[in-house]
Amino acid sequence: MDQQTPASPSLDRQDNPILAVALEAALAAGVKIIEIYGREFSVETKADASPLTEADVAAETLIIDRLAKAFPDIPIIAEEAVANGIAPECGSRFFLVDPLDGSKEFIARNGEFTVNIALVEDGVPVLGVVFAPALKRIWWGSSEHGAQVGLVEDGKIVAPVAITVREIPEEGVTLVGSRSHGSGKGDSRLSELKIASFVSVGSSLKFCLVAEGGADIYPRFGRTMEWDTAAGDAILRAAGGHVLDLAGNPFAYGKRNQAHDSDFANGEFWAVGDGALVAKICPPASANDVEPTAFRDVGKALSHLARLEAESIEIFREVAASFERPVMMYSIGKDSSVLLHLARKAFYPSRIPFPLLHIDTTWNFAEMIAFRDAMAERFGFELIVHTNPELLPEIGALT
Repeated sequence: MDQQTPASPSLDRQDNPILAVALEAALAAGVKIIEIYGREFSVETKADASPLTEADVAAETLIIDRLAKAFPDIPIIAEEAVANGIAPECGSRFFLVDPLDGSKEFIARNGEFTVNIALVEDGVPVLGVVFAPALKRIWWGSSEHGAQVGLVEDGKIVAPVAITVREIPEEGVTLVGSRSHGSGKGDSRLSELKIASFVSVGSSLKFCLVAEGGADIYPRFGRTMEWDTAAGDAILRAAGGHVLDLAGNPFAYGKRNQAHDSDFANGEFWAVGDGALVAKICPPASANDVEPTAFRDVGKALSHLARLEAESIEIFREVAASFERPVMMYSIGKDSSVLLHLARKAFYPSRIPFPLLHIDTTWNFAEMIAFRDAMAERFGFELIVHTNPELLPEIGALT
């Protein structure tokens, strides 16, 4: 019995209504953008010398309207509104919107432009949607459900699949850079990397390429704004990657009253897939620098955890596809939340296709096993058991 991929994800999922509305808003904005893309359109120049098209304005108006109606208590920081002096106090939770990321790509008609919508909580992008309407591909991710990519046909998402970053290939990393602003190729800060190839793409597609394992690192050694990066950042983090400043600290959002730059302006950053890259790109400043910044010394550990997560998700899918009868998977105590998280990532946006049984740790081992076996017999479940032999002496001591 093969696990069937749903034809379309449920966009009204009760467990994440913000994601549902963000996906719908991005798709609707994409329709508006493509309507304008297919004809002659006007282009203006903003105060910062960047281009502004009527597609930027139309898409942002639509997105703000959708988000504000659904979530009136969540402030919205949107590119064109900020350019016009409209930037509400955002607090600890707010949306970041770039209605048309890659305006130069839009004007050049190369298709590499995106709609970006992100939710930020306490400085961290916890949800992101990136839609490339001309390419008919959409990516989304959240800290709860991992990252996905799907095709878009007739305004609907089809063939969604989970995505994760890849391990560093033996032949070397693939570096992705901006088509309009350069890739960083030849920069001395990349000297510790074995670079196998370079790819240039526009807009937030660079983050998405790393998130889905098509590239390994995206260095940005120039200025960006938070609405340029937040959605792609959220997706990359959900796929197991990292976005760091040049010192190795996680990238933060909601930056206002900056002495060196305007509100919401970003500094330089690294967007990486495999955590093992972190130690290479963020080495200690000196031999005396024994206190690493965030992630520096745990790059390999993070990479190992990402591999374990990917293996666990694959096990879930194989189990679901291999048994005709219902399958019960169970966990003990604090591991339950981890098991549930991995199961949700394995099958999202569809429901977990087998029961999950939580066994309270206040029971002794014999009581746990008796309850497990009783549930399996009562409901006719196939029982999937994995035992770690190294822990058997410890478990035996509990009986």
